Amino acid sequence: MGHTMRRLLLCVLAGILPFTTVLADISTDLASEQPMAIIFNNAVEAGDTIENILGSVIKSQSGLGPEAVCTAVTLDPENAANLAEFAVNSGLTASTVVTSAMQCAPDKAPEIYTKMKELGMPEDELLASAIEAGQDPTALLEAAAAGNPIAPLVAAPGQTSLPTPLTFGEDDGGGGVASPN
Repeated sequence: MGHTMRRLLLCVLAGILPFTTVLADISTDLASEQPMAIIFNNAVEAGDTIENILGSVIKSQSGLGPEAVCTAVTLDPENAANLAEFAVNSGLTASTVVTSAMQCAPDKAPEIYTKMKELGMPEDELLASAIEAGQDPTALLEAAAAGNPIAPLVAAPGQTSLPTPLTFGEDDGGGGVASPN
């Protein structure tokens, strides 16, 4: 084998090894039953993203998906709702993801609630999972309602002005007195 061929082979192997090492490390860490924080730490140090690590753990079918969700949202709480969505799209049940994510990123529960609702999770399941996570469902419902302001009035198609608001007690013919009937 020529010098150029060896150099090419070495470059190809050097380019491939970092990617296989990250996957092997997650697999090895899972097989050796390392704590989830160690698994994430090792993979992040090897250059992997939190989302990729979460996906790898979920796809491993190790049963550690909920723990991985918890670790992921703890490490990146600002991205908790998106990580929860990613976990659901990777195969975990929405109720499991909601419970785990809300337990480990309680300050992000309203965002997680809203994201899961947008994904079509039934509200009764969503609220049950939130309660299981120790969240106050009333606070989540209020936060969701506050996050959905009423749309401003606009003219209907083909109309040039806004509708006239209804007024009560001003020339409505009733005189402001209720009928005894």
